[in-house]
Amino acid sequence: MRSAAFSPDGTRIVTASDDRTARVWDSATGASLAELKGHRGYVYSAAFSPDGTRIVTASEDKTARVWDSLPYRERYPAIAASRMARARVAAPLAARMNAGEDLQALTKALASDKSLSPADRIASLSIVFEESDRRATIAREKAIRLNGEAWPIVAASTSSPAAIAQALDHAEQAATLLPDNPAIINTLGVAQYRAGKHAEAITTLARSTAISAKLGKPQPSDLAFRAMARSKLGQDDQARAVLATLRALMSQPLHTKNPESQGFLREAEQLIEPRRGDGK
Repeated sequence: MRSAAFSPDGTRIVTASDDRTARVWDSATGASLAELKGHRGYVYSAAFSPDGTRIVTASEDKTARVWDSLPYRERYPAIAASRMARARVAAPLAARMNAGEDLQALTKALASDKSLSPADRIASLSIVFEESDRRATIAREKAIRLNGEAWPIVAASTSSPAAIAQALDHAEQAATLLPDNPAIINTLGVAQYRAGKHAEAITTLARSTAISAKLGKPQPSDLAFRAMARSKLGQDDQARAVLATLRALMSQPLHTKNPESQGFLREAEQLIEPRRGDGK
């Protein structure tokens, strides 16, 4: 035997053994209640969860496993009650959510609704959380798709005005769906620059830079298009200052061999310092 631990209520003991099993025992009678098989090596340790409903085991086979500590017949009443509560509240909740009720407001209302039983409240909140996760997943996937469609267009200096206008629309939609994603905000800023909205581009790209800085992943395109937007607005000193920061960033190994970033640097140099950018 490698280890032994009591359940939180003291009625059971779980042991870990060299025979690749863990066992559950009645602490009063010593009777064996369950044998947990599945590990392919010695089981070094076993312990109950704080509520006593789960057991975790760790083995020489470099895995940990989580087990139900209660037989299904003991858990069935709680499972059945949970299913019945979910069936009671599902239709009314679906009607409210489909009618457009805000999920955060709905969550607060359910949490404070004294007419709900504890089981119905838990079931209701679970349904709302699941719907919130579902919507978030859909929004994220749509934003990533829109961003993927917009970026190749706005990254190219040769895209047509019509293509840029459509890419800007896609970037705006993506940024609404994922407003804290630095890549998406960067795409929006670049799209605004390509569309001639230089002041807006500076603001958006500064926001992208701030988000990226928190993640420790500065984006050369933020700096390149901020510099060019400054130049387009006649802010030559600010443009050159941002360009200098861009050059310092581009000297880092991560960016020196990135053809897209190098292309943005050349585009910025040719706009802000055309003679230097042309190699003259």
